[in-house]
Formats: sequence, structure tokens, C-alpha cells
Amino acid sequence: PMTTPPRASVPCLAVRSAVVHPRAVATLDILRAENLAALAAHPGGDAPVIAVPLRELLDAPTRPEHVLGVGTLCRLLDRLRLPDGSQRIVLQGLARVGLDGLGMQGDHLAAQPVPELPSQATPAALEELVSRALELVEELVGLDPRYSAELPRLLVLHREEPGAFGDLLASRLHATYADSARLLTELDLGRRLQLAIEELAREIARSRASRALADRVQERARRGWLREQLAAIQGELGEDDPLEVERRELAERIDSVALPPPARRRLTRELAQLVRATPGSAEAGRLRSWIEWALELPWDRRVASGEPLDFEQVMAALDSSHTGLVDVKNRITEFLAVQRLHGAARGTVLC
Repeated sequence: PMTTPPRASVPCLAVRSAVVHPRAVATLDILRAENLAALAAHPGGDAPVIAVPLRELLDAPTRPEHVLGVGTLCRLLDRLRLPDGSQRIVLQGLARVGLDGLGMQGDHLAAQPVPELPSQATPAALEELVSRALELVEELVGLDPRYSAELPRLLVLHREEPGAFGDLLASRLHATYADSARLLTELDLGRRLQLAIEELAREIARSRASRALADRVQERARRGWLREQLAAIQGELGEDDPLEVERRELAERIDSVALPPPARRRLTRELAQLVRATPGSAEAGRLRSWIEWALELPWDRRVASGEPLDFEQVMAALDSSHTGLVDVKNRITEFLAVQRLHGAARGTVLC
């Protein structure tokens, strides 16, 4: 709910680049015709303007239906006309206001500002929300270098004014345009503080994930550097790198086994991937296990093409090596039967 609006209309700026919050100072570049017209209609001096966020960031000319119903009453601190016809302005956010009678006044938006009503939340509830927000801000400052270490001390100065505290916090958050607009347009102070707390929690989660990723990347780089140093030392001592010895042995085994051309190409490709993989990683372990498993297959005892396949002998061999697994055994014999009938079977994975 809003109070009765004053009669005077105020020019409105549909701000796309940022959401201007009360108690914030923002520098904006004004390029769009409707906003330049609003500045032209500004009488100068201490007369206010209203910075209004958009519902969607559209390229079309801004109309009343494109903006939200709540904005920030601002003082125009400075204005610089640029050679290309645009203007650079500095706005100081004064108060959150509703927009009554929003419409086009000539070529620009204008509305009657409606002051925000006092909060209906209890002081105890607001104090609890402020305390929780302060805890999260202190944690976030320690995780994200984008936030100044002075921010908690600055917010503490407004701890007894939950409204000012919430507006100052909202102006300092690195939130998306939509999330920042949601903080501005929420008229209930308690709910607004709760939204700020939720945004802080998301920022903390993102910062933790980013730090964990950076730590993993740094650890991987450190391990790579250490491996290079170890290889250089071993080279000076005339010793072979154990990993290089292992890869060379695998290459020799691939060359020595009587492999069909497709299997040899696949093993050579997997070995090349193993050489590029990080030692000790899960990928390296998987590649090494697969190569060793493939090399242990009885390639020299393959059934010759056209030789009759004894399915009873196949089932007997399976029964002697595996107990149960009837469905699996049946699937293997089905695969062999299809291969026998068609001369080949598509795919390499039995399921």
C-alpha cells in the first residue's frame, strides 16, 4: 500500500545498466532518446528524478508498461554532455517510491512519486534479520575479494536503522539486474532483508565453489611443475621417469601382441590419451586399466573366420568360470549367434 501521491510529476529514467538503490551513488551513461528527453525536462537545481528499473531489457523504445512500479527518487549531482550527444550523469539515491500516474509526458516517462510506508515488522524480527545479514557479510568478505573489508563496519553504523541497512547492503551486492530490481521493488522491509540474506547465501556458495576450483587448478599446476622438476633431476642423474618407463612398456606390449588393425588403432589412441592425462588422476587410472585389460585378452586364440562355433562349448566355458548370471550368459550367446548369422555385430558393449 502507498500513501496519497503528490500532484507534481517527476521525470523518470528507465535505467538499463544498473539498479539505483536508495543511499547509493551511481554514474550512468544516458544514450536513449526517452531518457535524454527526461533530462531535458529536468528543471535543474535540487529537483529530483526517478530512476526506474525495467521489467525486461528490451531494445525497443521504453514505454510505461516496460518498467516496474517502484523506483528510486534521486538527486542529480552532476551532468556531463558528451560529444556524441549522450550524457554522463551522477545520481544519488534518496528514497524508494511508488509510481502513480506513470505515463508518457511528451517524449519521456513521468510519474508522481509515492513515499514508502513504514514497515509493519516488529523491531525484534528486523534486528534478527540484520544480525543474520551481518554474519553472512563478514563471511562473504573473507571469501570474495570483490567485497571490501570495510563493508561490515560500514553496515554496522546503520544497524539501528534496518531500512537504511537494507538499502545500503542491496547497493553493495554484486547481484544480477533482476535480483537487484527485486530487492528494490520489495516494499515489505522484513521480506526485503530476507531477500538480501538469500542473495548473500548464494554469493557465499558461488565464492566457495570458485575458491575450490581455483585451489584445484593451482594444485594441478603445482603438481605439473613438480613433475617437470623431477623429470629434469632424473635426467641429470641418468634415471628414467617411472611413468615414462610404464608408457614405453605398454607401447612395446601393443607392438608385440598379434592385434587386429582396429584393436591396434584403438589401443594406440588410448595410450596417447594416457600420455596426455594427469598422472594419478581418475582418467589416467581408467585408461591404464583399460589398456592392460585389452592386452590380456587372448588375441592369439581367436576363432578363425568361417569356423563353426560350438555354443554348447561356449556355455560350458561360461559355467566353469562364472556361477549364476544366467541372463548375462544368454546375452553373450545371443551376441555370438547374431555375429555368426550376419558375419558382424554392431557395437562393442553388451547390455
